[in-house]
Amino acid sequence: MKVKVPQKIRIISHTYDIKMRRELRVDEGFDGTLNFRTHELCIDPVTLGDQRDQVFWHEILEGLNYALSLKLPHDDLDRIAEGFNYIFQELNINLDWSEIKEG
Repeated sequence: MKVKVPQKIRIISHTYDIKMRRELRVDEGFDGTLNFRTHELCIDPVTLGDQRDQVFWHEILEGLNYALSLKLPHDDLDRIAEGFNYIFQELNINLDWSEIKEG
C-alpha cells in the first residue's frame, strides 16, 4: 500500500514544510534535517527508497523529541526510525514521494 507523503506535516503544535533539498548531504553531512526555525523537513533527493523513508521517520522523531522535550539521544532516534521503517515494510506500507518538490 502506498501512502502519499504530504507537503506539510504537523508534529504536535508545529507545522513543517516537507521538501527535497539538493546537496544537503554535502552541505550539512546528513541525508535529512528538521529545522525548528524555518519549520522545514528536508531530505536530500539522492537518498532513495527505504533509506529515504527511514530518514523521514527519523526527522519526525526529531520533531517529537524537540516538541516534547524528550531529550532522547540521536542514536536512539536512528534505532527507533529503523524499527518504524521495518514494521511498515513488513506491513507492505510504502511512502509515495511524488508530491514532494525541491525547495
